[in-house]
Amino acid sequence: MELKVQQPMDWGLIGAIVAIVGIPIAVFQTWISFQQYRDSKRLPTVTDKDELRILRALVTEVEGRSLNIYKNSSFYRPALDTLLNQELIRQKGDKYYLTEVGEAVVRKHLTEFFKTRRFR
Repeated sequence: MELKVQQPMDWGLIGAIVAIVGIPIAVFQTWISFQQYRDSKRLPTVTDKDELRILRALVTEVEGRSLNIYKNSSFYRPALDTLLNQELIRQKGDKYYLTEVGEAVVRKHLTEFFKTRRFR
């Protein structure tokens, strides 16, 4: 019976392969992060608490939501009109929906909220 001697691993070759594969991935990931950052700076800024409340009310409403309380309220109606004019929400029939930009705005708002707030 003949014993075979294994060749030692070439760690230099393994390191080179890891670098060749890893560097483009890291560069691509950084590029994506910069694109997301750039896009987030282009979003309209909503600071009015009533407008933010309406946007949050529509976050999970895939089939739209009837916002009669907001629509019929003299207090919330200006905020609703502003969001419609900025095209952050849209109305179809008696229901309201987030637009793609509106969804991005509320996502940014909620992300910043949860980064800075802690619940005790």
